[in-house]
Amino acid sequence: MFADLTKKDWISILKRNNALTRENVRRALKNCDDEHQRLALQTEMGRLNANAKYSTSTKGNKTQKGFGTRNQRVEEIPPEYRFFVDHLPYKPYCTDDLTTGLQVRPTQQALTHAYLQFNSPAMVWTLAQDIDRDVDRDYFSRHKAPQPNCIVRNRVNNHAHALYFLSAGVCRTSAAKLKPLRYLAVIEGALCRQLEADPGFSGLITKNPLHDIWETWNLHDRLYSLGDLAEYLDLSAANAKDYRATLKEAHGLGRNVTMFDEGRIWAYQAIREHWAPNGLDRWAKLILERLEGINGQFQAPLPFSEVKATAKSISKWTWVNMTPGGLQELIQRTHTSGLQAERGRKATNQAEAGIASGEARRRSREQERATARIMVAQGKSTRQIGAEIGVDQSTVVRWLADQVMHERPISDNSRLRAAQRSAGCPE
Repeated sequence: MFADLTKKDWISILKRNNALTRENVRRALKNCDDEHQRLALQTEMGRLNANAKYSTSTKGNKTQKGFGTRNQRVEEIPPEYRFFVDHLPYKPYCTDDLTTGLQVRPTQQALTHAYLQFNSPAMVWTLAQDIDRDVDRDYFSRHKAPQPNCIVRNRVNNHAHALYFLSAGVCRTSAAKLKPLRYLAVIEGALCRQLEADPGFSGLITKNPLHDIWETWNLHDRLYSLGDLAEYLDLSAANAKDYRATLKEAHGLGRNVTMFDEGRIWAYQAIREHWAPNGLDRWAKLILERLEGINGQFQAPLPFSEVKATAKSISKWTWVNMTPGGLQELIQRTHTSGLQAERGRKATNQAEAGIASGEARRRSREQERATARIMVAQGKSTRQIGAEIGVDQSTVVRWLADQVMHERPISDNSRLRAAQRSAGCPE
């Protein structure tokens, strides 16, 4: 049967003849000299072996759903893979060929594929590094890096994925605290640099350590805390106060942090122009569009679910906290006479002090103008606005008139007077 298969597509021929079995693939491997064909046959053999190993043995058990200890018998999972399997998503992305795209499958089916998603969108339990170099057992000692729990290596070129298991997962949903995620992103970036791993690795899927196509080394079962990993790494540059990755440099979990920082800083300013009664849905949509634009600039964009969760967090917090009253309280707290004088003293000479003081006053006035426009949208009169902000009513009238003149042609006097009347301003 195999005499005429030289220089042909072995997998296609076996499929066409309904002969794609483990025995036939094993016989084809013995007669195949082409490296690409051998790799394809090894992939197919791994898939067939995994299907045979993890197929449901008790067909009458209707309650069996998935693979992990959460919902299947413990003894079916090799002990060295317990942690990895237990923390997989319920329906991870998976594939046998990265060029054909990803599929969403239940955990049991996903474990039969060569690649699969290893963290859920909500929690990070495993750190993975993609090392596109010849990896051996001494690689991590030479790089003075922590030993991974598991190394999943390509049998052909010896490139590998290194997996580190965490003793405590880090949440990355809209309800998560940012500091642990920021710390984890810093550790991931430092680990990537120290191991000379691929900084463009998206961190979504990894080589499946249970798949026979890969060579898997389980080195130890110790779970790492973030502090344990940090002891091996140089975090000095990443911990500098002014350190923040650019959009093009951000990778891995650093993308979540960078997107959050870029989005929230923009939102703090933009909400002054968009606040209005019953406008939360419009504001949330605007934040989501902004974050999608930021995400599109990453070399490896984040999944939409993570962008959506971050947008929800930013929009909800700013809407609740950045109200006209909250803005005014912020202005009063950050622009006292003492703070202004201190800012002036920090300038190196009198000219710079005047510029710094003037710039601070200009920003303060801009914030007050924005607050006034928001209060007009609430239906408050210029007298009420002036009393709450602490300025004269005529000042509020001038602010509103200047705003209308910037938005409409100066010659359009009728529209200007209409805008003044709607704001409660005297003509």
